[in-house]
Amino acid sequence: MRRFIVFAIIFSLGVGGAVADTHYVSHSGSDTWPYISWETAADSIGKAIDAAERGDTARVAGGTYIENVVLKVGLSLVGAGMGSCVIDGRGGRDVIYGADSCLVEGFHLRGKGIYENSLGIKTPPQESLTITNNQ
Repeated sequence: MRRFIVFAIIFSLGVGGAVADTHYVSHSGSDTWPYISWETAADSIGKAIDAAERGDTARVAGGTYIENVVLKVGLSLVGAGMGSCVIDGRGGRDVIYGADSCLVEGFHLRGKGIYENSLGIKTPPQESLTITNNQ
């Protein structure tokens, strides 16, 4: 019975057969969809997110990205580090619009407005967003 319960939990989490992809963002990539290498990296975070599906990771190289980011459910957004990777939400109310079961890690966030965590990240009620190693 315990094995069945463990299997049911793993299967419901989608761990059973799906393979997660990594989509890359860099100012020096060729901007070739679906952005699955540093050489073909998207030139904006939004493009990499558009190519991603639940469980995927968008990995962002160092640099400044002037955009407002809208996450997808179950996405990991991982920057090169808060000392070298900046999301600047100039003109927007929020830098990042959160989505359920997402991770945001390794960014310096700049934008208008102070919300739940004072980083300019707007998370809808009842949704889970993990924010780590950001400033």
